[in-house]
Amino acid sequence: MYRVLKTWLFAVVVLSFTITTCNAAFTEFATSVRAVGLGGSACGLTGDVNNVFGNPAGIFGLVTSQAGVAFYQIAPGVEGGAVTQGMVAFGMPLKAAGITIAGRWLNMSVSGMYAEDTMGIAAAKSVNDKLTVGVEVKLLKASYKGDEVANDVYFSAGTEAQGVALDAGAVFKAMSNIDIGISLKNVNQPNIAINSSAENKAPMIIRAGMAYRLPQKSPGFVTADIVMNPTEGTEISAGIEKNVFMKQLNVRGGVNYIMDTQSSLNCSAGAGFAFGQMEANYAYVFQVMGGLVSYQNHYVGMNFKF
Repeated sequence: MYRVLKTWLFAVVVLSFTITTCNAAFTEFATSVRAVGLGGSACGLTGDVNNVFGNPAGIFGLVTSQAGVAFYQIAPGVEGGAVTQGMVAFGMPLKAAGITIAGRWLNMSVSGMYAEDTMGIAAAKSVNDKLTVGVEVKLLKASYKGDEVANDVYFSAGTEAQGVALDAGAVFKAMSNIDIGISLKNVNQPNIAINSSAENKAPMIIRAGMAYRLPQKSPGFVTADIVMNPTEGTEISAGIEKNVFMKQLNVRGGVNYIMDTQSSLNCSAGAGFAFGQMEANYAYVFQVMGGLVSYQNHYVGMNFKF
């Protein structure tokens, strides 16, 4: 079973690179564990270093240095647990310059066959009391491994490809309690192709969202996003985060609907528990297709303040 699945996954990866014109897989469909708990809707949020994965402007507002880490399986139902994703982010405010900077790394790996690495440096700055802008420069790297690669003439020129991508984002304070966010990922659409005869551009992904801040007596957020992704389809998501215990425990819930040829609904629930300068985050997601639960997954991450 695992051998058959491994061969099938490899064929899909190779085909995505050998077709003359296609899009690369650098879609970063999963962001922070907090965002997963909100159904993926975090484009309008600020003050969290993990926002760098969705909107570079969202890192603005850090009071102190922050770090975030997460690691989980993307496809836990696959025998052998071959498909995994890990992420690390670190950010800090440069108060003298009035900006916030962050660095991050994201890895997606199909065990023994394929890996994507995204390393980026981002900066965000408040233009005025209503508008914050952010930019990120990323290095995208695709690597191929295994016996299938060694025996395939397509990889005679090498087994790695890389390119530089640019992201841009903004957050606009529409009202005192409503922020509107927008981000453009892979604006320059770099070609991440192994073979010079192929074209494999990283897709430009457009995301827009809003975050409504709940009243102070009952703190939390209501969020909603829309994502236009040429390779994954249009995605609509919404979520809610509510503090339920002395700013230490936040509970979350969300929904995510992907409008493609096999329209699917993802439902999520999660929580974040802060203790001292650390916060543990958890999210659970299940997918409904054709009235049946077709997929479920668990996400775990940690945040640290310095």
